[in-house]
Amino acid sequence: MSSTPNSTTASDMEAVEETEVDDDATGECEEFTPEKLAKMCSICGGKCCKYYTVLLEDPEDAEDFDELRWFLAHGSNYIYIDDGEWHLNVEARCKFLQDDGRCSMYEYRPQVCRDFGHEDECEFEGSYDFDRVFKTIGEIEAYAREVLPPEELAKLPMFPEGCAPPE
Repeated sequence: MSSTPNSTTASDMEAVEETEVDDDATGECEEFTPEKLAKMCSICGGKCCKYYTVLLEDPEDAEDFDELRWFLAHGSNYIYIDDGEWHLNVEARCKFLQDDGRCSMYEYRPQVCRDFGHEDECEFEGSYDFDRVFKTIGEIEAYAREVLPPEELAKLPMFPEGCAPPE
């Protein structure tokens, strides 16, 4: 399994735990009240606001793998497989993320942002474990060699096996 790095420290966790909140007043779960989320976001710097992920169709042929190669040729993008689903991770900082890690339009943020602040999705405490991660063209080409039949591989303009493409 591959994972994303996590830089949250034990002292960060203690700072969040010290946040006193009357959960009955908010009607939300104890761990993820608005106050705790705000503190967590300010400590981690808004990790989840520095990229977005797009669900991809499973690559089936040379044309699909060529498109994946193209995605990896841009910026710090990477592709990952999680629970059998393919995703493109695009590194792109939200325009509304402030220097303190909080959102300048929090009250009016899009629904996808509202849905993200849940225990099973928040990156504050941990990292994601993916089935497989592809960060370079060479990595996706190696995978294509594993899964595509020879007639499809012949259609894909790949670097010679063992020759790393310039990254």
